[in-house]
Amino acid sequence: MVAMKRINWLGPGLLGCLIVLGCTSARNRDTNPTPRGEIAAAMQADSVVVGMRKDQVRQVWGDPASIENDSETPTVEVWKYDRPLGAGGTQSGGTALAVVPRAIYALRFDGDRVVSVDAKPY
Repeated sequence: MVAMKRINWLGPGLLGCLIVLGCTSARNRDTNPTPRGEIAAAMQADSVVVGMRKDQVRQVWGDPASIENDSETPTVEVWKYDRPLGAGGTQSGGTALAVVPRAIYALRFDGDRVVSVDAKPY
């Protein structure tokens, strides 16, 4: 009878722990939808993707030209970069230089993670 009471108490307690751990794991997946492999591949390609941390962005693109708070959502930070649009910079071909178009990139961070990447070519 004593053993039965322990099992009855252990069952709900163990179930409660599993539910809490499962919810925590699901919450972490939702806040960073980009798999680690995609982030690593983007960093090797000198690119920025949603889900990257601030330190990863700085490692790839360096310090931003400016950092602002979003006027509509003060907790969101916007980092701006002036970079080549797509891959590369200026390319030399013989004596002439081909100029690659540039863009202003706006990276929006909610906390420590990139939540959006926008580019305005100029």
